[in-house]
Amino acid sequence: TEAVSNNYISVNNFGYYEDITEIKTCRESGRVDYQLIYVKRGRLIVGKNGNEHILSEGRICLFRPGEAQIYRGNGDATTYFWIHFSGCEAERMLSFFKERSYCVGVFPEFEYYCRGSSHEAITNREFTELLYEGRLIALFARIAEKINSSEKKDDDVSKIRPAIVAMH
Repeated sequence: TEAVSNNYISVNNFGYYEDITEIKTCRESGRVDYQLIYVKRGRLIVGKNGNEHILSEGRICLFRPGEAQIYRGNGDATTYFWIHFSGCEAERMLSFFKERSYCVGVFPEFEYYCRGSSHEAITNREFTELLYEGRLIALFARIAEKINSSEKKDDDVSKIRPAIVAMH
């Protein structure tokens, strides 16, 4: 479901494809909601016309509302997970997301969200929607931690790079 919510945060849908080789999504005008994609295995090629970005294993990508959502596979078996969401606080909660994608490494929480939540949807538990929303906010926090940790590692390496070059 493609929708915009005035709620704090709202999950529209989520899912995954496992070991798929034929991947082609072309939403030139994007969607009205956000989309997060996490690649567990394989690669997705995001963008078009020479402005392409490889989304490899362990990377996460954010599409904001109205951004073109164009991605395809390269023929390799690829497993990826996605979540579509909206809400009046979504952009503020994702303010740390400055690049097209980040390396987050192995990310079982994202996988659990997309796999485990689908099982809960089938069981039709009371307050399921609230559970999805709460877990999505927690997932944003984990993404921010992973991105911050990755950026600190990059900063640490850049600080000692002159010493490494001098020793070499």
